[in-house]
Amino acid sequence: MSHNKADTKKGKRKATTEDSRVGIQEANLISRFNAMFKFCYYIKANELLMAG
Repeated sequence: MSHNKADTKKGKRKATTEDSRVGIQEANLISRFNAMFKFCYYIKANELLMAG
């Protein structure tokens, strides 16, 4: 068990910068997608209100 912990720590330390970079890219992509979705939803809601 202790051996596995040491291995994971080494792996994590090696990949932290790469992981954070990927994580930031994913977060940006998700926030951009959410913004687009909200924008489209807002337009649809306005259209429905206008039609109603």
